[in-house]
Amino acid sequence: MKVFDICFEEDICFEKGDFDVIESTAQHIRHAILAQKGEYKFAPIFGGEIKLGLSEDGSLLELQGNLQDTLEQDGLHVKRLKIDKTIDIEAEYKQL
Repeated sequence: MKVFDICFEEDICFEKGDFDVIESTAQHIRHAILAQKGEYKFAPIFGGEIKLGLSEDGSLLELQGNLQDTLEQDGLHVKRLKIDKTIDIEAEYKQL
């Protein structure tokens, strides 16, 4: 299922003087894996904490499990999640 939202990269995106609306699954994935637990008041246990996971001595397998759980909490069906020198994620939102 495709989802659309206001484009937000480093700042809000504008097009022709108005908010730019884009297909936002990749944007939601990025925000979810970067989020720290407790960052969202409405969902205090939500967050992939990838920066913390990469800087600690934890295993990549543990980090991968945490990211998988976070994406599933956000309603995504994760088709592929691979972490090595890069992070490769393929996911889409489940049909309602």
